[in-house]
Amino acid sequence: MQFTVDPNLPEGRIKKISDGLTRKGMQEVFLSGHNLTQLLSALYEGSKADDVVASACCGRLYNKFVEFVDLVDPEAEAAQTTGVRFHIDDSGAAAYVK
Repeated sequence: MQFTVDPNLPEGRIKKISDGLTRKGMQEVFLSGHNLTQLLSALYEGSKADDVVASACCGRLYNKFVEFVDLVDPEAEAAQTTGVRFHIDDSGAAAYVK
């Protein structure tokens, strides 16, 4: 997957979560609407890749972000919300991949 636009995330928008073993390896990412659309576009294109593994990973993550987008209220006024928190964790499924 390759982004065509630099996501230009300011310092602190991506951070590792280190609260013991329960969320080991997790990261918290703060996305703007523009960042989210760029991510969705890249994942959608990646889901069509010839590489079966990359295609499956991108497709799965794309579908998770689609679930997230369904939570967003399109009628809400801009900048009138503190955001929506959405948790994606495929670490359980990853345990079965050899």
